Amino acid sequence: MATTVPIDEWERVVEQLRRFGGGAAVTDREDAVRVEFERAHLEVTRDGRVSAGMPLHDFSTGGGVALVFDHEAGELRVRGDTVEYRFERP
Repeated sequence: MATTVPIDEWERVVEQLRRFGGGAAVTDREDAVRVEFERAHLEVTRDGRVSAGMPLHDFSTGGGVALVFDHEAGELRVRGDTVEYRFERP
C-alpha cells in the first residue's frame, strides 16, 4: 500500500525517506534530506528540488509536491505540478 506525503509535511517526509532507505545512510539537514545508497543517492529539498545523481535526474517539481512511497515495492514517486518521477530503491 502506498503512502502519500505532501512536501510541506517535512517531518513525515524525513521519516518516510528514512524508512525508504532501508538502512542506507541518511543525512537530514534543515532544508534537505539525502539518502545515500551503495551505488546511488536521492536528495529531496523542502522547495521541491530532487537530485538522483544522474544526468537528467535532477529537477525542480514546479511546486505542489507530493511524495508517494511504496515501501514494499521499493518505489518512490515524486509528483509535482509539472512532473512525475519514479525512483526505485537500488
